[in-house]
Amino acid sequence: MTIDGRFVGLWKRSLEEEPIGTTSDTTTNVYWLQTTSGVYADLRIPSSCISGRSLEDLVKIKSFSGYVNITGNRVTWVREIDYHPPTGFIDYGDCTFKESRNVNHSGDKLTQLIEIGDGYLEIWDKVSNGCELGTAAFRLSDQERKGIFVFCDRFALRIVSYRNGNADDSSVQIRNACFRLQTENSPSLAQFLNGSNLSIEDKLRLLSDFESTLYSLSTNMKTGTVLYSTKMSLQNKPAPILKWTTKSHDNKERIKKRGN
Repeated sequence: MTIDGRFVGLWKRSLEEEPIGTTSDTTTNVYWLQTTSGVYADLRIPSSCISGRSLEDLVKIKSFSGYVNITGNRVTWVREIDYHPPTGFIDYGDCTFKESRNVNHSGDKLTQLIEIGDGYLEIWDKVSNGCELGTAAFRLSDQERKGIFVFCDRFALRIVSYRNGNADDSSVQIRNACFRLQTENSPSLAQFLNGSNLSIEDKLRLLSDFESTLYSLSTNMKTGTVLYSTKMSLQNKPAPILKWTTKSHDNKERIKKRGN
């Protein structure tokens, strides 16, 4: 599948209105990386979470990935991996494009995407359109986790799910919670955690099992800098050395090896 090229690229959200007409958020760091194959990744870290990561901070973070279905201006984001528990709701919006008054470093006017959904409006500015190096999507080859690694020019967004419950390096309680967090519907992550019998320390360990990291890559595409991450230990640190071999899989690619 190849999607409408206007959607392809790295987008940064500049405004959210919820309800429409009332500005609700302009400070959360929100990035959406969309590839030509339809695979996407999304990371949303509130500014309050940059310097500290209490349990209250962590439940405000959002990150998910999967693939999009586009019919006309209607976009549906199907989630295969999610930091939050499933809710059963369908994530969709009606999208239109316009030329922004903002310009990039070359002085070219930016493209804006306006997304209107069920009671909300979001405005997105295109950061990179994939024209320099294109886009790519990789899937993690791992029996314990799901993972999606997407690239657009010199940016990359890597999302790795909670474990499937079979890992040996955590307590039984945390392994079970990892499994339930991915399979049981819950109104919110906070309510899911409040309903568990885990200690505060184990709740923090549970959430740290998920990773979503946005990279700015070097010219050789092997190293770079972490811009934002759900893992505090990675924030503002050098990116890992990336190594992989690829195998064609339904017009997508699969990671076979990743170095540290």
